Amino acid sequence: MAARFYLDHHVNVELATRLEASGHDVLKTFDANMDTAEDEEQLEFATKELRILYTQNIQHFKVIAERWGRQDREHAGLMYSSQQRAALLHQWIEAALDLYPDGIHNVTLSLPVATH
Repeated sequence: MAARFYLDHHVNVELATRLEASGHDVLKTFDANMDTAEDEEQLEFATKELRILYTQNIQHFKVIAERWGRQDREHAGLMYSSQQRAALLHQWIEAALDLYPDGIHNVTLSLPVATH
């Protein structure tokens, strides 16, 4: 299933390339002129644009997602993980999308941490 993604500014460009090669629509914070925006503004922008926000800023976005849930605020989907190889992240993202064939609207997903 093709999805619309919004990638936070710390995300490796290789992941964007892999997602685009899989048919996904990818927008990076820099390309949206949002690279200096606050974290909550990033999620608000992604929600307005109907894009799944992918970030590696687990600490901040986990708190924001929990607060939005308590406030009954919806988002277009949020995925976060620690920094991993782009190929591995791409596999995990595709697997997560397969688990939600109807989309991940208002779903927050923490992708696994690779063990060495």
